[in-house]
Amino acid sequence: PFLDSYPHEAKTIVADAGYGSEENLLTLDQEEINHLIKYGRFDKEQKRTYRKSDKNLANWHYNEKEDSYTHPEGWK
Repeated sequence: PFLDSYPHEAKTIVADAGYGSEENLLTLDQEEINHLIKYGRFDKEQKRTYRKSDKNLANWHYNEKEDSYTHPEGWK
């Protein structure tokens, strides 16, 4: 709604992660407005503890045949 009321043509939007919802990002893409907006988990994903964590799905093994993920401890 803010962009509709903004008196000038926006070329680039800069905002904090609170505005990084999928709906907002898709709307800006559709309007072809450049944006620099972090998504909510960005800061957490940058930490070494998260990158090495078992909670991070990127650390699980994916089996295409079974379409399943296997936890580093062996359970699916």
